[in-house]
Amino acid sequence: MKKILLIVVLLNIATIGKELTAENCVGLTDKIMEFHTESKKTDTILNLTVLCDNGCGKACIKADMVKVGTTNIMDLKDDSLKIGCDSKLPYGKACYMRRWTDDKNLKAHISKGCEYGYSQACNKLASDYLDNKDYKNFSKYAKLSCNAGDAESCLVLATKYLSGKDGFSKDNKQAADFYKKAAELNNVEGLYNTGVMYMNGRGVEKNYKKAMKCYKKALKGGYDNALTNIEYMVGNGLGDKADMEEVVNYYKIAAEKGVLVAQFNLGLIYYMGESIEKDKIQAYKYWMMAAKQGNTHVQNNIDILCKESPWACK
Repeated sequence: MKKILLIVVLLNIATIGKELTAENCVGLTDKIMEFHTESKKTDTILNLTVLCDNGCGKACIKADMVKVGTTNIMDLKDDSLKIGCDSKLPYGKACYMRRWTDDKNLKAHISKGCEYGYSQACNKLASDYLDNKDYKNFSKYAKLSCNAGDAESCLVLATKYLSGKDGFSKDNKQAADFYKKAAELNNVEGLYNTGVMYMNGRGVEKNYKKAMKCYKKALKGGYDNALTNIEYMVGNGLGDKADMEEVVNYYKIAAEKGVLVAQFNLGLIYYMGESIEKDKIQAYKYWMMAAKQGNTHVQNNIDILCKESPWACK
């Protein structure tokens, strides 16, 4: 093969006389594009072309995209996509996108996209097989999609194993494994459900610390349902004060933004005083915020509080 000599002033990368691997192909292409600017367009095209000439399909596609001046692969013609797909180190996305530029071979392009690691292509095949009730092939391509980095496919597989439907045998361990794969991809639903599996010891050994860690990561990612489980764990002695402090801080932010459930729950937390110090004044404050937004259910709580402790309701 040709020697690979990347003359990249910005990166100072030189890889000489080495066999190009799929990993290097993607890594070097991404690195070149990371430092690409319009003023360095000529250098970018040169270096991508060197990689392309050595069989890196992704570099071929990126070089053509820079030439055309686009960030959308769909702006390329079929000839360009074909080169990226048919390279020694094929770019799966290019194969998949040919379904739009050469629709006579639609199924073949989707299949090649999946074969070369493009998760959306595998997901598409899985979805088609599921629609046709071909559960064996659905399972095969959903797993390929999950392993290629599609968290949604991991979640679907987890639910299938959990329910035992659509040709799947009920298998809690497999369900937990696929939830964990989704979690490893930083999918908040995957993180939350992995926490549930650890908290209940379902498909995995019960581990409250791991459950709490998953819930907190899901919460930080914006998955609000994790709050309820963190509260439950702390309230039942399965977490510590620091965990509850995080929940309270999150609720405070949400309450100030007008989130009713946060206002209601925060009032309840302060009123009960089981996991943080009891504070009826704060309970009244947050319940009143909810009441002013029209929450009729909270009024009964306010009446009880003010009857018990009139001083808290001034």
